[in-house]
Amino acid sequence: MSATAGIVVSSIHVASTSLYLGGAITMELLLRHAQRDLPGPQTAVTCQVSGKMWRWWAQGALGLAGVSFFVSAARIASAPAGIVVVYSGVWFSLFLILLVLSYRAHPALARRVPPDAPPEIRARNRQELRKAIARMDKLLRAELCLAAALTFVSSAYLEAIGRAP
Repeated sequence: MSATAGIVVSSIHVASTSLYLGGAITMELLLRHAQRDLPGPQTAVTCQVSGKMWRWWAQGALGLAGVSFFVSAARIASAPAGIVVVYSGVWFSLFLILLVLSYRAHPALARRVPPDAPPEIRARNRQELRKAIARMDKLLRAELCLAAALTFVSSAYLEAIGRAP
């Protein structure tokens, strides 16, 4: 791989990792904070729409980050093995969290009970919704921490290969 191709791969990696971290920060710190002031139904719709939209951006950014990282690591003989192992673990953890968020946690928030449902079913649904929200909060905070860790490990990797002879 030529030096120009290496620069392109590294640029794709930096851009995709930055997009993922920036999106995670935006979703957690800005959007979720703004939703606190919205009425319940508007919060649900906002969360559903933004979550679906972000899911595709996050999956694309995480996929590009992983592919570009491993292409870079495969082409460089002096790639630090420890950093590659740590990156792999953090990337895979983020991948799993994104799967759970996309296909388990978000759908759990979208369940609706018919208005004419008995009070005990409505109460059980509210309790399940509270648990789903608490689970979502934990997952989103873990995602944000892992996205920051991925960015840190990526920076350490790029610094290490930049110093390699």
